[in-house]
Amino acid sequence: MDSPESMANPAVHGAAAPSSGVDRIGGTGEMADRIRRFDWENTSLGPIPGWPDALVVLVNTILANQLQMFLFWGEDLLQFYNDESISILGADKHPRTLGQPASECWAEIWATTGPQIQSAWEGHAIRNEDQFTPIFRSGKVDEA
Repeated sequence: MDSPESMANPAVHGAAAPSSGVDRIGGTGEMADRIRRFDWENTSLGPIPGWPDALVVLVNTILANQLQMFLFWGEDLLQFYNDESISILGADKHPRTLGQPASECWAEIWATTGPQIQSAWEGHAIRNEDQFTPIFRSGKVDEA
Protein backbone atom coordinates (compact mmCIF):
# COMPACT_ATOMS: atom_id res chain seq x y z
CA MET A 1 0.00 0.00 0.00
CA ASP A 2 1.26 3.48 -0.85
CA SER A 3 2.17 5.80 1.97
CA PRO A 4 0.98 9.42 1.87
CA GLU A 5 4.59 10.47 1.23
CA SER A 6 4.96 8.20 -1.80
CA MET A 7 1.61 9.37 -3.20
CA ALA A 8 2.84 12.97 -3.02
CA ASN A 9 6.01 12.07 -4.92
CA PRO A 10 5.24 11.35 -8.59
CA ALA A 11 8.69 9.82 -9.13
CA VAL A 12 7.73 6.91 -6.86
CA HIS A 13 5.02 5.95 -9.35
CA GLY A 14 7.28 6.27 -12.39
CA ALA A 15 6.05 9.71 -13.38
CA ALA A 16 8.52 12.46 -13.99
CA ALA A 17 8.76 15.13 -11.35
CA PRO A 18 7.72 18.60 -12.48
CA SER A 19 10.54 20.47 -14.22
CA SER A 20 11.30 24.13 -14.80
CA GLY A 21 12.52 23.08 -18.25
CA VAL A 22 15.99 24.50 -17.79
CA ASP A 23 17.33 20.94 -17.78
CA ARG A 24 16.41 20.82 -21.48
CA ILE A 25 19.23 23.29 -22.20
CA GLY A 26 22.66 21.69 -21.97
CA GLY A 27 26.11 23.14 -21.70
CA THR A 28 28.17 24.95 -19.13
CA GLY A 29 29.16 28.15 -20.92
CA GLU A 30 27.99 31.70 -20.40
CA MET A 31 25.28 31.58 -23.04
CA ALA A 32 23.90 28.24 -21.81
CA ASP A 33 23.52 29.82 -18.37
CA ARG A 34 21.99 32.99 -19.81
CA ILE A 35 19.48 31.01 -21.89
CA ARG A 36 18.44 28.97 -18.85
CA ARG A 37 17.99 32.15 -16.73
CA PHE A 38 16.35 34.34 -19.40
CA ASP A 39 12.72 35.44 -18.87
CA TRP A 40 11.27 33.64 -21.90
CA GLU A 41 7.72 34.08 -20.61
CA ASN A 42 7.78 37.64 -21.92
CA THR A 43 8.58 36.51 -25.48
CA SER A 44 6.56 34.78 -28.16
CA LEU A 45 8.31 31.50 -27.22
CA GLY A 46 7.08 31.32 -23.67
CA PRO A 47 8.77 29.18 -20.99
CA ILE A 48 11.37 26.56 -21.96
CA PRO A 49 9.17 23.52 -21.06
CA GLY A 50 6.80 24.49 -23.89
CA TRP A 51 9.47 24.93 -26.55
CA PRO A 52 9.30 22.62 -29.58
CA ASP A 53 11.83 19.79 -29.46
CA ALA A 54 13.37 21.07 -32.71
CA LEU A 55 14.21 24.39 -31.07
CA VAL A 56 15.75 22.68 -28.05
CA VAL A 57 17.91 20.50 -30.31
CA LEU A 58 19.09 23.50 -32.34
CA VAL A 59 19.85 25.61 -29.25
CA ASN A 60 21.84 22.75 -27.72
CA THR A 61 23.68 22.26 -31.02
CA ILE A 62 24.84 25.86 -31.24
CA LEU A 63 25.79 25.89 -27.54
CA ALA A 64 27.95 22.79 -28.02
CA ASN A 65 29.61 24.13 -31.16
CA GLN A 66 33.01 25.81 -31.17
CA LEU A 67 32.17 27.83 -34.30
CA GLN A 68 30.41 31.18 -34.10
CA MET A 69 26.73 30.44 -34.52
CA PHE A 70 23.48 32.37 -34.35
CA LEU A 71 19.94 31.02 -34.45
CA PHE A 72 16.86 33.08 -35.26
CA TRP A 73 13.59 31.40 -34.30
CA GLY A 74 9.95 32.06 -35.08
CA GLU A 75 8.19 34.76 -37.04
CA ASP A 76 9.84 37.47 -34.94
CA LEU A 77 13.25 35.80 -35.41
CA LEU A 78 14.23 35.71 -31.74
CA GLN A 79 18.00 35.55 -31.44
CA PHE A 80 20.10 32.83 -29.80
CA TYR A 81 23.89 32.62 -30.00
CA ASN A 82 26.79 30.75 -28.47
CA ASP A 83 29.81 31.86 -26.45
CA GLU A 84 31.96 32.00 -29.57
CA SER A 85 29.64 34.65 -31.07
CA ILE A 86 29.93 37.14 -28.21
CA SER A 87 32.86 38.89 -29.88
CA ILE A 88 30.79 39.52 -33.03
CA LEU A 89 28.15 41.30 -30.98
CA GLY A 90 30.50 43.41 -28.88
CA ALA A 91 29.64 45.06 -25.58
CA ASP A 92 26.91 47.19 -27.15
CA LYS A 93 24.82 44.17 -28.13
CA HIS A 94 25.84 41.40 -25.72
CA PRO A 95 24.08 40.24 -23.59
CA ARG A 96 20.96 42.36 -24.15
CA THR A 97 20.27 40.88 -27.60
CA LEU A 98 19.58 37.35 -26.38
CA GLY A 99 15.91 36.70 -27.13
CA GLN A 100 15.62 39.95 -29.06
CA PRO A 101 14.10 40.04 -32.56
CA ALA A 102 16.85 40.02 -35.18
CA SER A 103 15.53 43.20 -36.80
CA GLU A 104 16.13 45.09 -33.53
CA CYS A 105 19.56 43.67 -32.82
CA TRP A 106 20.79 44.10 -36.37
CA ALA A 107 18.91 47.27 -37.36
CA GLU A 108 22.01 48.79 -38.99
CA ILE A 109 22.31 45.90 -41.48
CA TRP A 110 18.69 44.80 -41.69
CA ALA A 111 18.29 46.20 -45.22
CA THR A 112 20.84 43.55 -46.30
CA THR A 113 20.24 40.68 -43.88
CA GLY A 114 16.45 40.93 -43.69
CA PRO A 115 15.91 39.92 -47.33
CA GLN A 116 18.52 37.17 -46.99
CA ILE A 117 16.71 35.71 -43.98
CA GLN A 118 13.38 36.00 -45.81
CA SER A 119 14.90 34.12 -48.74
CA ALA A 120 16.12 31.39 -46.40
CA TRP A 121 12.60 31.17 -44.90
CA GLU A 122 11.34 30.56 -48.42
CA GLY A 123 13.71 27.60 -48.73
CA HIS A 124 16.55 29.16 -50.70
CA ALA A 125 20.15 28.50 -49.71
CA ILE A 126 22.22 31.55 -48.77
CA ARG A 127 25.98 31.84 -49.05
CA ASN A 128 27.94 35.03 -48.59
CA GLU A 129 31.66 35.14 -49.00
CA ASP A 130 33.64 38.29 -48.24
CA GLN A 131 30.49 40.38 -47.88
CA PHE A 132 31.16 43.78 -46.30
CA THR A 133 28.72 44.26 -43.42
CA PRO A 134 29.29 47.34 -41.23
CA ILE A 135 27.81 46.59 -37.79
CA PHE A 136 27.50 48.70 -34.69
CA ARG A 137 29.63 47.41 -31.83
CA SER A 138 32.02 48.81 -29.27
CA GLY A 139 30.38 52.21 -29.57
CA LYS A 140 30.99 52.68 -33.29
CA VAL A 141 30.24 51.26 -36.72
CA ASP A 142 32.80 48.53 -37.30
CA GLU A 143 33.74 46.72 -40.49
CA ALA A 144 32.77 43.09 -40.39
